[in-house]
This record gives sequence, structure tokens and C-alpha cells, in this order.
Amino acid sequence: PLMCKITCTHITTHTHRYAKIEPAVNQLELHPLRQMREVQSYCQEKGIAVIGYGTEMLANHTAIREIAHKHRSTPFQVILRWRIQKGMVSIPRSTHWEHLRENLLVTNSNLLHLDRGDMEVLKALDEGRSFYWQTKNLETGVVKASNSTSKKRHGRQTKHREDEL
Repeated sequence: PLMCKITCTHITTHTHRYAKIEPAVNQLELHPLRQMREVQSYCQEKGIAVIGYGTEMLANHTAIREIAHKHRSTPFQVILRWRIQKGMVSIPRSTHWEHLRENLLVTNSNLLHLDRGDMEVLKALDEGRSFYWQTKNLETGVVKASNSTSKKRHGRQTKHREDEL
């Protein structure tokens, strides 16, 4: 099964209590500004694949742009390559052929490989906070997105970020 935005506490307390099948994948907001190292380690230890998302707000980050410039790549490629080198799964989305091609190039370490210095710079960017979700609300079953508005969809009330509407 796929779990979304779940922390170590949620995995240990809720899935073992309610799930009959151990989780195989944990999809999390993971990028250089939110690295969740404890969750990454826990998932690796338990054999749970980690899928990282969240890159949009990092395109103009100075350190990421500098690394991208150094490697003649885009900030998005740097973030995708960071995930690959950290052993994460990343499923980039795009409707533009050029971006799809750029995303594929990231998988070739001969074309883009972040050196130890790049990885240290990216590691130091961790702010330890969510930019998309208020995960403390998962405990009570209420999920709120920051800057969110409610929208009725398929007969259910859902929360969306304003820039996604």
C-alpha cells in the first residue's frame, strides 16, 4: 500500500494497529528544505520506498540556482538528482516535452552528478518544516494545506492550496 505524508510515529502507531499489509511506499514532501532524515532512515531500515515531492518553491533558491549553474542544469534537475543520489524515488510531472527530456537526463550520472560539496550545501538547507501540509493535523484525521480553501469534489469536501485551484 501507498502511504502519503506519514511520519515515523504514524507508521509505527497507526499502520501496525490497523493495516494487515506492511507499507511498501511512503510519499512525502521531501526536498532540500524539508529532508525528514529520521523518516528516510526509518523507511530505509524497514524496506519502505520513499517518494519525494515538492520542488516548485525551490526554483529561485540562491544555493540551488548556484549548484544548477555550476552543472549547467536547472534547479529542478538539481533537486531530482539530489533525490536520486539520496536513494529516493521521484516522479516528476510535466506536460512540456523539454521538461520531460530534462527530467530524463537527470537519471544519467555521467550528465549530472552532485559532488560531496553540493550535497553538503543541500543538506545544510534543511528547515525542518512543511511547505505544503500541516502534518500535526494528521493525528486527528484532519488534513489542512497551508493557504488552503475548501472545494467540493466527487461528493467529498477537500482542501486545496490556492495556487492549485
